[in-house]
Amino acid sequence: MTIYEECKLFKSWGQNDANYYKVFVGAGLTTDQYKEITGEDYVAPSTSSQPAS
Repeated sequence: MTIYEECKLFKSWGQNDANYYKVFVGAGLTTDQYKEITGEDYVAPSTSSQPAS
């Protein structure tokens, strides 16, 4: 089973948090597959080490 298939399975089980799927992008899930599963465009998490002001 591929990462994509696993993510689709998780979605069918009710995992609807789009942030959950972000960890799989680049590790077996493409940005297009992310959008297909979540319905949202993929936006990379911020890696800024500076605190918000």
